[in-house]
Amino acid sequence: MEIILSLFLVAAPCPQSAALHQEFAIGLMPPSGWEVQNQGSAASWIPEFGILDGWHLTHPSSAGPSDSRIISPSFSLAGKTSAWLHFQQFVGNAAAREEHRIEISLDGGQSFALVRRDDAQDGISSLSLNLNPWLGYTNVRLAFRYRGESGSIWSIDQVLVWDHEKPPPRVLQSVFRETSGKLYRLLDQAEWILAGQTAELLGGTLAYVGSEEENDWIRSTFSENLAPRIWLGYTDALREGEWRWLNGRPTQFTNWVEDQPDDKGGQDFCRMNQNGKWADTGTRQQHHGAVEIFPLHPTLFVSEFKAGTEAWIGAGGFHPSKTVILAYSVNGPGPLDSSWGTVFLSPPIAPLGAMPANAFGQANWRFFIPMEWQDEFIWMQALQAQSNSLSNPVAVRVSR
Repeated sequence: MEIILSLFLVAAPCPQSAALHQEFAIGLMPPSGWEVQNQGSAASWIPEFGILDGWHLTHPSSAGPSDSRIISPSFSLAGKTSAWLHFQQFVGNAAAREEHRIEISLDGGQSFALVRRDDAQDGISSLSLNLNPWLGYTNVRLAFRYRGESGSIWSIDQVLVWDHEKPPPRVLQSVFRETSGKLYRLLDQAEWILAGQTAELLGGTLAYVGSEEENDWIRSTFSENLAPRIWLGYTDALREGEWRWLNGRPTQFTNWVEDQPDDKGGQDFCRMNQNGKWADTGTRQQHHGAVEIFPLHPTLFVSEFKAGTEAWIGAGGFHPSKTVILAYSVNGPGPLDSSWGTVFLSPPIAPLGAMPANAFGQANWRFFIPMEWQDEFIWMQALQAQSNSLSNPVAVRVSR
């Protein structure tokens, strides 16, 4: 981690961590740490699936007067030199909107001040708001407030407060590589610095390549198909000519184009070309980023669930050689107190199977999705009784 921070600090101003990050990933209402505040509302915020690429929160059209806030957990802006709020939203029937407000509280939610009234037109959009006027405060909460008797619809997702004025690039694809136990995520195009910051936000780093076989896998998985040029986590920004991997591992393999790296114009960052060869390039160029995540905590990964086909589920970060149980529910995300902690499944809870974790703390399951499950929602969580460990909860919709 020291190497990662040093490289970023030398390369460019960098957000050290997100003050607030919420994906609303499992349809829990209210999300953990969030609060709903209704003032005589005919309607309220609800979890919804689909419009904003998975689960998100929506305030539906109101049949009567509605004044409803969804309020974030408390976070701190102390010690920061910059703070920006980014989120995705969907607006429906904007012509009937009375007020969609983004508000801020500096006293833990006792009172709120207006940050901005949303004026987006119908459809999906992203919004970035400057929170610099409130730097230094330690008990900050944000609220998304729907007011009026209108037929408008307001959905929000991917709420992020961090130091950077630019929002993080979107995740375009997720691929779990069973041979390494790593989850790879392909980012939309961005500068190297922003791609690296987003990788940290996702719990990983830009990809490490330690062998020709690993290089070929990344090339064939991403470069040949979706992304002709890909950022790798390799840089000499800390000291010119000394190339280092962001994850701190030693250099065991390189695949430079002939006469590369040449450092023309301060080119300190490594990209992979479509043929798998590497070149150094500057910070202002924008390419897709390959992110690798090796789970250090119990983590559940799920492939697409399609009725009538076989699905794959993987878990990592568990105690090696001890049994991991995969449980599921079709009745919602709980929460439910258990001897292992809070389980985000609603009774009845059924096991999908038990597998011993391998020497790297990984387990995986494959099973057939019955046709009668199509259009159903499945909530899942992995647990390991011997180590008292719970994974993140995951919710998927079974497609046709």
